[in-house]
Amino acid sequence: MAIAYVVKRYPRYSETFIVNEILAHEAAGLDIKIFALRPPMDSHFQDK
Repeated sequence: MAIAYVVKRYPRYSETFIVNEILAHEAAGLDIKIFALRPPMDSHFQDK
């Protein structure tokens, strides 16, 4: 099973909830696809 996320920008430092959700889906063995409509603007991101 694959899950796609369509977001305005990714990654974003302020959105820890989506990062945690994506990591949980990956840990469960799901195939994750992320489509960002715009490039990231933050200079640093969460550690995995």
